[in-house]
Amino acid sequence: MEFTIGKMAELHGISRQTLIYYDKIGLFRPTRVDDSGARYYDSSQLPFLREICFLKEQNVPLKEIRKNMESRNRDSAMLLLKSQIEEIQIQQDALERTRQALLSRLSFYQKADCDLLQGDSLLVEHLEKRRAVFVKWPQEDMTVDLLHMCYVRGWEKLRQAGLNMDKGFGAVMRRSSLEADQPLNRAGSLFFIPEGAPPVDGEIVIPEGDYLCMFRCGMPYKLNPVYEFWSLIARRQIKTSGDLISVCLLDTTFHSEHLKEDLCQLQIMLA
Repeated sequence: MEFTIGKMAELHGISRQTLIYYDKIGLFRPTRVDDSGARYYDSSQLPFLREICFLKEQNVPLKEIRKNMESRNRDSAMLLLKSQIEEIQIQQDALERTRQALLSRLSFYQKADCDLLQGDSLLVEHLEKRRAVFVKWPQEDMTVDLLHMCYVRGWEKLRQAGLNMDKGFGAVMRRSSLEADQPLNRAGSLFFIPEGAPPVDGEIVIPEGDYLCMFRCGMPYKLNPVYEFWSLIARRQIKTSGDLISVCLLDTTFHSEHLKEDLCQLQIMLA
């Protein structure tokens, strides 16, 4: 039985242009072409086109399909399927990393509750151990431009380590500097990295523990929110330990008439 190109395409749910292309690349050719250029196919070709369509639906590259069809046997067919399964696993792993990155970013936005900015609201959160790349601020007289250049350096370190920029960023002020009333001395930006990631140059570890937290608006190098948090801790005679961490929840991209500076969560571990 003979089929026109239109009928052959219809039987397999593909277009005439697809069959013309398959003919052009030598993947699936008609049994004959008449004087007018019309293509015709034989019923014996149906299983072959069905298999090509199946493999194409599984995203097997046409080059690999053609190679398989040219020297098709059980072993080569199994090898092709195993290879595609491995490729799909790689894609699934990449998609899962993307999914986790999106969930991580979403968690920051969900945490950014502007209602908590009012008053002296303090809360306690148990935070797991965190790893972060530290980039020291170049000078104590910081500006937005200098801060952004620190961000560029930190994100470059993450890229060089093959890491996503999905765990967020912030800043750290050393406890000894805070106690000496020189909070910007030895301060710098933090770029959080996954727990299972390989070691990264400039990495520090922030210990697990219960952290006293407060939400405030302000660029990380501006001291009013820090002094407010620090004095509130002193007035309430709360015992703390370790350095002060500032985690950015809503950054410059969210600045508006109502949010003129970054929304951050200040954190310090309870003693």
